[in-house]
Amino acid sequence: MPLAILIFALICYLNYIAFNLSEIITEKIGDNIITVIGKIMGLIIAIIGTEMIIEGVKISFTIL
Repeated sequence: MPLAILIFALICYLNYIAFNLSEIITEKIGDNIITVIGKIMGLIIAIIGTEMIIEGVKISFTIL
């Protein structure tokens, strides 16, 4: 349990650093790359959602 709390604290700290440095990161990477990364992340989320729906339909028809 203490390991999970330590990992959670580390992730929170890394998020804090990322948010504080976001302006610098955006200047270095550029707005176009940020837009591309956002679109890729949206595509990944859509794929995961589609897979979840397909698995749910498969499970519901195997029960019947």
